[in-house]
Amino acid sequence: MGMPLHPHDNYLDNTSAGSAANYINRPRQITLAIDKLLGTPGLNTYIDPEKIAVLGHSVGGYSAIAAAGGIGDTRRLIETCNKNPWLTDPYCAPARDGSLAKTLINSPRDARIKALVLMAPVGILFSAQGALNDVNIPVLLLQAEKDDEVTEPYNADVIAKGLPDKQKLTRKMIHNAGHYSFLTSFPEFLEPELGPIAEDPQDFNRVEFQQELGEIIVNYLDRVLKIRP
Repeated sequence: MGMPLHPHDNYLDNTSAGSAANYINRPRQITLAIDKLLGTPGLNTYIDPEKIAVLGHSVGGYSAIAAAGGIGDTRRLIETCNKNPWLTDPYCAPARDGSLAKTLINSPRDARIKALVLMAPVGILFSAQGALNDVNIPVLLLQAEKDDEVTEPYNADVIAKGLPDKQKLTRKMIHNAGHYSFLTSFPEFLEPELGPIAEDPQDFNRVEFQQELGEIIVNYLDRVLKIRP
């Protein structure tokens, strides 16, 4: 498994988070990461180029869809945030303060991507008619029941509605999960420093869920891509 560290949108430097440039660059960086993995001698012998899946959480879910052929549009995000002042989703802040440029994001579709796993994804940029017409691959869409970061019906619902082949969509709601419950668990001494990303709804056990999540993803990818020997 490869995990790209998106420039200027990571735990060390997030200066581009929420910008049009970030929405444009992220899917391209996924393609570059696949290029690097397939082009690295020794490592590439363990990769089947016909069984590549992209997993994405939150804006990573947006990135995965865009790399697989989704056409994003920041104008839709800006319009939705401004028409619904009650929305507190983080992506609305740059939309309302004018720092998010209006742009159509038509990233080159990476045909090597054969399946997607989306966890509490940002989907608001794909709300235009036909935005997901070229995303015709298996998609596992995982939602957090108590997500307070990405609001419906503007995200997962947009993705589910827009995908052209509903038979290739598997949708699952994770009971009592929060937006960040899909991330790894953290040592207790770090939790105060990390804040919301280390927090879960009451009685949700992230450690146990991480084991379950791994099984959900592996079983799904084995079903659609036959990843097990």
